[in-house]
This record gives sequence, C-alpha cells and structure tokens, in this order.
Amino acid sequence: MAHAKPRSNPFCFGGPVAGPAFKGRVQELELVLAWVSGGANVVIASPRRYGKTSLLGRAEEELAAADPPAAVVGTNVLLCRDVDTLAGRLAAAT
Repeated sequence: MAHAKPRSNPFCFGGPVAGPAFKGRVQELELVLAWVSGGANVVIASPRRYGKTSLLGRAEEELAAADPPAAVVGTNVLLCRDVDTLAGRLAAAT
C-alpha cells in the first residue's frame, strides 16, 4: 500500500510573515486599510503571537503599492516606558 505524501502546513510560525506567506485576515486587513486611508491612527492590540506585526506589515505593503502610494511610519513602542522615549522613537522612525 502506497503512503500518501504528507501535506505541508501553509502557515509560517516563529516570526512576522510577508508576501505569499501572509494568509487570511482579509476582514482585518480591509479594516486597517480603510482606517489608515481615512487618516486614522491605528493601534492593534492582542495577545503575543497573534499576527499583529504581520497584519500591519501587509497593510504597509498594500499602501506602498497603492496609486498614489501612501507614506507609512511604524515603530515598536514595546519598551517605551515614558513619553520622552516614545517621542524619540517616533522621531527616529520618520
């Protein structure tokens, strides 16, 4: 009896994903794109490893590919313990 070839897992784990490795999240991506395109600042909050960085990265890819392309500034504020540190991070990201 021949053994079936195991199917590979279409999902990547262990870090942010981009391009074709980004799967699903169509509704969430559409919401982020609509908010940002409308001029809103967007903050994504969820437990660790739920794909926040990948989702925002995909939104940034789509906005950069738009006509006209959008300018996006992103920064990781995880270790910002005060307003001065946050301001410095944001200034460095622009």
